[in-house]
Amino acid sequence: MAKTSDLAAKRKKMKEAPAAKAKASSVLSPADPKKKKKSRAEEPPAVTVKAGKKSVALAVSGKHGALALPDASRNIDRNDLIMPKLMISQALSEVNVNNIVPMGNWYNTIRKNSLGKTVYVVPVDMRKSRSVYKQGAGVICRSFDLVQGEGDPGILCEGTPREMKTLRESDRGCELRLWETDEKTGRRIPPQCQLAYNFPVLLIADPKDLENTKVRRAMLTFRKTASKAATNIISIVQDDDEPVWFNHIFKLTLELKKFDNGGSAYIPTVAYAGETNERIRERAKLFAAIVSDQFIRANLETDDTAE
Repeated sequence: MAKTSDLAAKRKKMKEAPAAKAKASSVLSPADPKKKKKSRAEEPPAVTVKAGKKSVALAVSGKHGALALPDASRNIDRNDLIMPKLMISQALSEVNVNNIVPMGNWYNTIRKNSLGKTVYVVPVDMRKSRSVYKQGAGVICRSFDLVQGEGDPGILCEGTPREMKTLRESDRGCELRLWETDEKTGRRIPPQCQLAYNFPVLLIADPKDLENTKVRRAMLTFRKTASKAATNIISIVQDDDEPVWFNHIFKLTLELKKFDNGGSAYIPTVAYAGETNERIRERAKLFAAIVSDQFIRANLETDDTAE
């Protein structure tokens, strides 16, 4: 009888053993407060900072709680870049005077290298602007939107909306934008405030091999006698079934024009050179994505010449 009771007690202990082990394991599980405390100590605390309109949680690491941010010292953004301009070497241009680029050639203002008398470009966008140039002082007044001038005189270009509806063009706005007439000769005198057509463009090295050609970005500005080239580009693009700037390639060549006052200058002429391909269009879209009002302003502000 005693043996039977001992056997029953052993069986009871054997049944209770797994439950005891499970209970013990639960005490030693990750849910244990001591273990939690240890794991939390290993994790750096989070700090919330403002990034524009959003709040971003940043980890804090190091003995003194330094922010664990990526190294931004090598990051390059649009503020670090100067967009090269595509310009013409004229008689008084610095690159011609210093024998860097021969007169009558296109050149890149950053590289200061001659591009020859003919270049091929793909327009990406077009923005108009106005500027008044004074010999010895540079640009003294400029408008980036054709509405408000900045500088001297720095007034409304066309006048107020009400004036534009009720007054003649000559009776409102800034008189520097108006054409004048020479009383002696009767000839028309261009406005002191010159209208400019500004094109962000892709410069195409070889239009016959669009899949492999080198492509560079540049700003191209037409003003004064070069304005006809700008209106030709605009007219050709707008005449298309789908008037998209970067669908078209244009050939720009230079010809010497002599003026009545005895002076001369090289002016651009435009010829249509065909359509772009998918590779060029994708490059153009990437360029167009950064062409904002601020981008145009930043690039035009570096232009202090009358060329």
